[in-house]
Amino acid sequence: MYQLFTDGACKANGTSQSKGGWAYYIERDDLHGFSMEQTGSEERTTNNRMELIAVIQGLRSIPLGAKVEIITDSRYVITVSATKNPKIANPDLVAELKRELARLDYSFTWVRGHSGNRGNEKVDKLASMAARGKIGFTAVK
Repeated sequence: MYQLFTDGACKANGTSQSKGGWAYYIERDDLHGFSMEQTGSEERTTNNRMELIAVIQGLRSIPLGAKVEIITDSRYVITVSATKNPKIANPDLVAELKRELARLDYSFTWVRGHSGNRGNEKVDKLASMAARGKIGFTAVK
């Protein structure tokens, strides 16, 4: 099973000066030492958009039909993944999230941010770095 840790960050959230970052980190419980992480950033965005993009990008890295636990501190992501409300914010990304989820056997686990969860702390740091313009990709097999 894959464990997907995700986070989004945004400086000056929702303003014309906002810059956001997202990050994911993946581990597999059946492959000791396997991990993968990726970060990215966007101008003029919001924290919620960054949270959604982090999950979407992470899910794209997981093969069709795989079992994945999505570990996030975003109640927003968990809520919109299950909503049928057509007036939800960020409908483009919510639709994309649902398409990616439909490919997988998934579950969500909510964790409190900044509470010492190793994976959550890692993606929090990476997303904040991405929001400051430091982005990258690392894969270890």
